[in-house]
Amino acid sequence: MGLNEILFIDVSNPDIGIVQVLFLMFVYGYILSQSSALISDGSELLLLIPSLAGIVGSVVLPVLGAVPDGAIVLFSGMGPPEEVDESISVGVGALAGSTIMLLTIPWALCIISGRVDIVNGEAHYKGKPKLTQGWHHTNTGVTPRPSVAVNAKIMIGTAISYVIIQIAAFSSHCGTNNGCVASHEHWVALVALLISIACFCGYLWYNIKNADSEDNEDFIGEVKKQAIESHMLSISAAFESDLKTKYGEGDKLKSDDTQFKSALKSFFSKYDRDGNGVIDAYELRVLLDDLNEDMSEERFATFLKEIDTDNSGTVSFKEFEVAMKEYIRRKNEHSSQGIPMSIQTHHTTETEAGKNEGEVEEEEEEEEEMPEDIASLPAHQQKLRILLRSAWMMGLGTLIVLLFSDPMVDVLNEVGHRFHINPFYVAFILAPVASNASELIASIAYATKKTKKTITISLAALEGAACMNNTFCLGIFLLLIFSKNLAWKFSAETISILFVELALFGVGAFIRTQRLWLSGVIISLYPISIFLVWFLENVLGLN
Repeated sequence: MGLNEILFIDVSNPDIGIVQVLFLMFVYGYILSQSSALISDGSELLLLIPSLAGIVGSVVLPVLGAVPDGAIVLFSGMGPPEEVDESISVGVGALAGSTIMLLTIPWALCIISGRVDIVNGEAHYKGKPKLTQGWHHTNTGVTPRPSVAVNAKIMIGTAISYVIIQIAAFSSHCGTNNGCVASHEHWVALVALLISIACFCGYLWYNIKNADSEDNEDFIGEVKKQAIESHMLSISAAFESDLKTKYGEGDKLKSDDTQFKSALKSFFSKYDRDGNGVIDAYELRVLLDDLNEDMSEERFATFLKEIDTDNSGTVSFKEFEVAMKEYIRRKNEHSSQGIPMSIQTHHTTETEAGKNEGEVEEEEEEEEEMPEDIASLPAHQQKLRILLRSAWMMGLGTLIVLLFSDPMVDVLNEVGHRFHINPFYVAFILAPVASNASELIASIAYATKKTKKTITISLAALEGAACMNNTFCLGIFLLLIFSKNLAWKFSAETISILFVELALFGVGAFIRTQRLWLSGVIISLYPISIFLVWFLENVLGLN
């Protein structure tokens, strides 16, 4: 008796009613969605460790993000030979549904939630307010960075394995003889598998090569801001390594710390209600609490006296920025030695303090009421705790995904049988809800901040997920085809995937400013893709 038979209910048992089967489907789906979120959140925590941030953003995040879909694809082809031909439809449905869903529904919602006014053909992110045209279908939209166009080209390039195996399927003259078809496609499947592996490695190499890109740095900066907001990390721990490398000779402050300045500005703006660039002493005290900097009243009084260099009774952002840089540097220098810290702020000119001011985009964000976690610990202890927590979250999430993917495949297959629906359609619609819900939510959350960098993060993440499906997940599927000598009977599904990827390639690569009306076109591709599969199979007779 296998592990699944011991731990999980056999849904093929006729004594199990349809209500129980549907209940199990929702339970397993919920568990898989939570475990996927654990993997995603845990891997993002590693971005807070400077020595790991580059490799995490380049390799760990993309690979672990594809694990839930990859596990469903894998387990759909792991049953007895007589059952695999049927159950593998669930894996195909999960792969197609995940790719098409991520490129349509969240992409369209990112345009809707991230839209701002369009001025002179481009989204105007520096306006106040940013959106005055409401739901105007041509005068509002988004303009991501050029990297989205580059990623779109990479996405369509990684789809080459679909084309190769599909050409073999079309060139077969075996009719409905699955054995003949499998034999004809056997070595072609191996070639497509090797190309998928090459594309997978090439994509990761490209990410590693661009680990220090502006987009990646922006993403890490956003993760740091979220960690500070959730009281998981103090700002001194989050930007400790950044500021260590930003000092020139003679201990002179540089003002090119864009990510630090952006994070500081977003918190400062919460209390600068009238937008005049200054806050009072009480607001400063609450602001420091928001940044998870634990100061005694005596230390705060000293800090305020030294930060308010013009004795105005208020603190400007420029004064605050320079003082916080010095405070963080000195705190991290002396915390391990127990040396009292004083903030002897450097006096900078208006030009020095204001350098790169245009690079920082003010973002109004809602304050999150969350319990304090580890923010009061010294920086090195905070990072150690984060490392341990990340490992625990990723390990637990991966274990649950591996444990529940197989019974989820069985349930989706059984739901299709009970309702006399091809399991492909069941998995196409329901599997992505379980495996990609966290990616959908995260992309929309970034887009709602209405900045060029956050809409770029959102759309690039969706393109990256499609690349991983084209390489990692498809590679697993081709491995099953080759190792089990199966026939490629998924022409309709392949055409549907390529149709949507080509459409979004056109959008990402050639439409710089994506207007609101385009979101309706993009979201309509989701039901169109399902209809396309049905039409090709039932009207044109493609397998």
